[in-house]
Amino acid sequence: MNPDRKPARFGARQLPVAVRGLVGRSGGGMTHQLHCLEHFETPSISHGSKVTRSQSQFLGCVFQESASQNMGAVTMSKTEQARRLMHEIGDLLAPEMPAKVRYQKAFLKLVQHLPALTHRRVRSLHNGEAHRVDLEEIDAMTNLLEIEMAERERLQFVAYTNKLVALHAVGATTLTRQEVSTLAKVASRPAYISKSANSNRQGDLGLRAG
Repeated sequence: MNPDRKPARFGARQLPVAVRGLVGRSGGGMTHQLHCLEHFETPSISHGSKVTRSQSQFLGCVFQESASQNMGAVTMSKTEQARRLMHEIGDLLAPEMPAKVRYQKAFLKLVQHLPALTHRRVRSLHNGEAHRVDLEEIDAMTNLLEIEMAERERLQFVAYTNKLVALHAVGATTLTRQEVSTLAKVASRPAYISKSANSNRQGDLGLRAG
């Protein structure tokens, strides 16, 4: 993803941190990984704000493979590029739903940031029938796709963290209180640790997904 692209103006509650390393953790590497995650600046986008260069680079790192696929080959027409982007957005917003539902949901998201966009136009983009596609439309679809992917991964991370917390509560993991607290910070959700816990493995812990 090119960090010099026009900044996005989409709203999102929170973009994710790179958490895949947690899944395959082993031994003492956990503390170091959590330390890196805790001190990694997690970018967030509020309505009307701009994405900074560092945030763009962060998105490019997390979604490098996907962004490359989304942008497609140099020889791909903008019409085909837009069609693929719309289908990927539909997969995230309304999986397993009819095409009409998918591009309707995409329209409701995109029109907030491209007010001139019409329902007919979105349907045309979705069906690959647009004779001309503006760069502004490509940018809007690409940014929307990345943010929806980010939100999905954030929710997946919170779910994974909840699983770790549950295992910790029954003594099935070797997580320390500090590691559990760090997990909570990374997920941007509170962690509740009982003060009466007799060991690092005891406590009333919980994370919630938005």
